[in-house]
Amino acid sequence: LDDASIVDAGTVTDSSSFGHTAMVNTGDGVTNKTTTGKVNSAMTFDGTGDYINLGTPTELDIATNITIESWVYATADVDNYMTIAGKYLSAADKSWDLARFSTGDQFLFALSFDGSTWSTANTADNAFKVNTWYHVVATYDGANMRLYINGEEHIGGDFPKAQTGSINISTGITSVGALGAGADEFTGN
Repeated sequence: LDDASIVDAGTVTDSSSFGHTAMVNTGDGVTNKTTTGKVNSAMTFDGTGDYINLGTPTELDIATNITIESWVYATADVDNYMTIAGKYLSAADKSWDLARFSTGDQFLFALSFDGSTWSTANTADNAFKVNTWYHVVATYDGANMRLYINGEEHIGGDFPKAQTGSINISTGITSVGALGAGADEFTGN
């Protein structure tokens, strides 16, 4: 996504050849949600209504061989999951989720193969501390779920996790900073 200016009810455009436009939602009416990022600028999420809605483009209907990548910086240790990015409509129509799990300061990577249950993998404890930048990459190749933190494969917790099957194609939106349209919201950058 183009991170030059993030505004309430504004849009951002991805830098891929697809040129998709995403809707920026802010729950507090603050018109500028940009902050200094690890590389260039970032959107700041306050955990209350802030997320980027990428919509439902078919290019994001991924059943196998998925890679999710982000720079991420949590600023609060809230008592739940904080979604970095995900594709989700409801408990009966889910696809994938990359999140922070506050219990144990863990990254969580979840895939749904039937649309209603998650196959989850968590890192070992203390892999995702607050007030620290991380470059995280979650991958699924049809045989294994893997997670890379700051360029190194994380071995520990549930990773790598042997897993086979096709990821459910949810009819929900793909979003950054929340799961679907406002669940499990992220607090940080």
